[in-house]
Formats: sequence, C-alpha cells, structure tokens
Amino acid sequence: MVSRMTAPADITTSPTDEASVLEHLLATRWSCRAYQDRPVPEETIDRLLTIAQRSASWCNTQPWQVIVTSGEGTERFREAMTSGARNQPAQVRLRRPSRVPRRVP
Repeated sequence: MVSRMTAPADITTSPTDEASVLEHLLATRWSCRAYQDRPVPEETIDRLLTIAQRSASWCNTQPWQVIVTSGEGTERFREAMTSGARNQPAQVRLRRPSRVPRRVP
C-alpha cells in the first residue's frame, strides 16, 4: 500500500557527511497511518527489503518476519490477520536477555 500522506516539507534538504545524513533521516522520519488501495511496485518492495536487511536489531534478536503478498493472497492474509486479532489476545514472545553485552573500549 502507498501512503496518502506527504512527507515533512524539509525532506528535500541533502546532507553531506554521514552524521548529518543520519540526523536528517531521523529528523524527517514519519509514520504513515493512511494508505491507498494501489499496489506497490515489486522493484520498490525488493529494494526496501534489501535495505532493511542491513538494519540492526536489539542484541541481534532479529524479531521480524516479512510476508509479501499480492492479489488474492493479500485478501486471504488480511482476513487471517483480522480473524486472528479478533479471536486471540496479543502476545509478546520476545524475551529480554539475562545479560546485555557490554561495550568494550
């Protein structure tokens, strides 16, 4: 699905050094809450998933799962998720490690 909202106005600035790039990305990030009913191009999905593979996770837990659907598969998935949400309480399955690794200078 594609966002109906627009990104913050200052997203067009282009930082040059790495710290500024990160600062820019964090300052201009936003969470979309409204979507359109048009498909996202497969090339866009592939690129986003490739980039996401480089993301860090807390204590390397890697708690995500990715499911990509289209057409009738999307409708079946949507119905299964809706039905599951109605019939089962939310559960957190991620356990906090007993010891968090310390940074070595």
